[in-house]
Amino acid sequence: MRRSPNLALSIFLYAAGMLLILMAGIMLVQAFGWVKTVPETVIWALVLLSIGGGIMMGLRR
Repeated sequence: MRRSPNLALSIFLYAAGMLLILMAGIMLVQAFGWVKTVPETVIWALVLLSIGGGIMMGLRR
């Protein structure tokens, strides 16, 4: 029998995973020179999007 993971841990891991993927994408875009700088508000929006998405994914399971 398999136990379901802790809800808070699931939410944190989903949010952290989404944040890592989004930040890696931003770094790749900057490395290829498609975007020179990323405004701080965009970074905060991506962080909030990752947290919100992590909460939604964690609650869905």
